[in-house]
Amino acid sequence: AVDLSGGSVLQLPPFGQVEFDSHAGPLRLNASVQSIDAAGAEELLDSAGQLEELAAEATSQLRVAVIRALASAAACAAGGAALAGWAVFRRPRRVVQSVAVALVPIVTAAGIGSQTLNEQALRQPEFTGLLERAPYLATQGIGLADRLESYRSGVADMVSAVTAVYTATEGLDGTQLAANPDVVTVLHVSDIHLNPQGFDLVGRLLDNFGVDAVVDTGDVTTWGTDVESTTLSRISAIDVPYVFVRGNHDSMRTQKAVAAQSGAVVLDGSTAEVAGIRFAGIGDPTFTPAGGNPALMSSVEVAGAASQRLADVIEASAEDGKPVDVALIHNAAQPYPLFG
Repeated sequence: AVDLSGGSVLQLPPFGQVEFDSHAGPLRLNASVQSIDAAGAEELLDSAGQLEELAAEATSQLRVAVIRALASAAACAAGGAALAGWAVFRRPRRVVQSVAVALVPIVTAAGIGSQTLNEQALRQPEFTGLLERAPYLATQGIGLADRLESYRSGVADMVSAVTAVYTATEGLDGTQLAANPDVVTVLHVSDIHLNPQGFDLVGRLLDNFGVDAVVDTGDVTTWGTDVESTTLSRISAIDVPYVFVRGNHDSMRTQKAVAAQSGAVVLDGSTAEVAGIRFAGIGDPTFTPAGGNPALMSSVEVAGAASQRLADVIEASAEDGKPVDVALIHNAAQPYPLFG
């Protein structure tokens, strides 16, 4: 297709489109997905090797598609110029001249496209429509085979670890702790990332140790979306207070969803007394969902400013005669304002 902006566009109706800054020039490559071979797609996703092979071939396939588009445009231009030249001039020489004139912009565009071809463009897509959340998936597609193997290994390790914890807690007796009125038992969890085993383990520990409160220091989700927030209803099933501070993977929508759960206590620059312990907490100042900006995630200045705000809250609470026992933050990159 002819377009003055260059590049390539993949239409994925009704979800949106993916744009690649693949080349400059007046020619733009447009492609649209009309149907999907479900069986072939399933086979592709089941084979990490085929995914890697597809990624390796993508650039050459893009080059072939651009060449075909140029050839098609050249053929149409030459054919149209030849017919028009013959109809007007009736002279072979004028026909050749007409064809040559028509091919000049095509050849020029081809030259510009070949000289500006960006083979890394497929790694830097731009998404519109419902696909705007897709950059995470695109970046995670690089080196997918290694990540799949790592994921399989990680899942196996996690299952083994959780099994070991379950086995160990089966033989422990927490009733002695629960029977002591001077002991407050607090269960601290973090970075659950929607893992259902995390909530299962919380339930098991609550039953075995007579836990008085659960403290979650964030990253209960991964992308911070409303869809993920629907899974947070399991917090309401916990029979003790659930103290929560937002992590960098949790959005403000996630925080509101947690606050809506029965028994939840959300701290964001505030304090609360739970089970006889006064907690102070503040949500992570940055929102960097999976595939987000790593520069923001590593900003010690931003983390330090948040810690200082929490320190001010703690100091004000102490001046009001309500000293804080425990301070809660997600990222400990700059805890120094909280010392002392």
